[in-house]
Amino acid sequence: MGTVECFQVEGVRLWFPSLDHAPPHLHAKRDGEWECRIWFMEGSPRLEMKWSEKPMSAAHRRAIVGLAAGHRLELFAEWERKVRTA
Repeated sequence: MGTVECFQVEGVRLWFPSLDHAPPHLHAKRDGEWECRIWFMEGSPRLEMKWSEKPMSAAHRRAIVGLAAGHRLELFAEWERKVRTA
């Protein structure tokens, strides 16, 4: 598992699972509340919930999607390094 380095969101864990599948995406989790995938290379970043005990706040959604959009190339480089070569 490779932790996302190009940006952080307070209170949220961001990572790339080792040997994960294409298309490029990252995972985000707020312990005990929710986990989602963020697909960042196909047009606008798209967030897909994996599970949710509590709804994701609008602030977290905006932060994660906005940072993924702003760091798309850095995320792809990290994904290539941490997932594709694992």
